[in-house]
Amino acid sequence: MCAAVFAIAIDRAHAQDVAPGAPLLEFAVERNNEQIGFHRIRFSREGDSLVVDTEVSVRVTALFVTVYRFSHRAREVWTGGRLVALDAETDDDGTPHRLSVREEGGALRVTHNGETSFVGAGLMPTSLWNKAATDQTVLLGTLRGDAMPTRVTRLGAERISGPGGELEADGFVINASPDYKRWVWYDHSGRLVAARLLGRDGSLVTYRLR
Repeated sequence: MCAAVFAIAIDRAHAQDVAPGAPLLEFAVERNNEQIGFHRIRFSREGDSLVVDTEVSVRVTALFVTVYRFSHRAREVWTGGRLVALDAETDDDGTPHRLSVREEGGALRVTHNGETSFVGAGLMPTSLWNKAATDQTVLLGTLRGDAMPTRVTRLGAERISGPGGELEADGFVINASPDYKRWVWYDHSGRLVAARLLGRDGSLVTYRLR
């Protein structure tokens, strides 16, 4: 892969100074109303930096046979409101992705499966915990570290089912080229409270906050 700096005007991403509402966000991942896994996001502090640890585990079965498996672990480090480091390991149904991102010389150095390239500094990853992702025109993919042109559509305020009953949340559709699409909802504090996507077979996958 040839190294190239992604030159495009983007909005600078700013992480929240504190974890959004709680040190842990935990979602049940459901497909066709059946739980198939979990998605956890933990927030902590290391000096002046915000550290975000994500763990995802999904398994789809049919007639007691696993037909799809996905696992993902990632750590983001934010300093001064910007992403300075990201490390992730993903197994997408047998396809491995090992990703390392570091801020370097006014850009982000991306190493994916041993190949290095550069993208513009200030990109926000597709981890989606930060509502500021809905203000971006380019997002950083957390599988390959690619710069993904992004279009966001606002859905407006909706009532969303939460662990303590219904709550009001702002909904958005995030389309990131070439094949990333998520429906996401944030409460008034900016906390991610729900998400949806379509599986490879067209089935609806829902993230429900526990």
